[in-house]
Amino acid sequence: MLQRLHDEAPSDPFTLGWLMGSLRKRIGVLVVELNARQMRGFGASRAELFAEIDSPKLGELPDQPYVFARWKRCRVAPDYHVEPSLIQEPG
Repeated sequence: MLQRLHDEAPSDPFTLGWLMGSLRKRIGVLVVELNARQMRGFGASRAELFAEIDSPKLGELPDQPYVFARWKRCRVAPDYHVEPSLIQEPG
């Protein structure tokens, strides 16, 4: 599949979409296999260590989604005027 992709890139969107979908599926299978493989130095797989160490410590997600904010330190002028930046609300 990769040799064909290297020789001639697919030009139509259907073929490209099919190719990307099949690659995503194959990568998903390989990730599951990689996480199930025993690691030499630990004697356990990534999936086992996650279930044993990390998973019990995970908390619930917050009710409200994260909102990115940018803060800027500014100095107040002697006449007490502050120049606010243009703020774009998410949405």
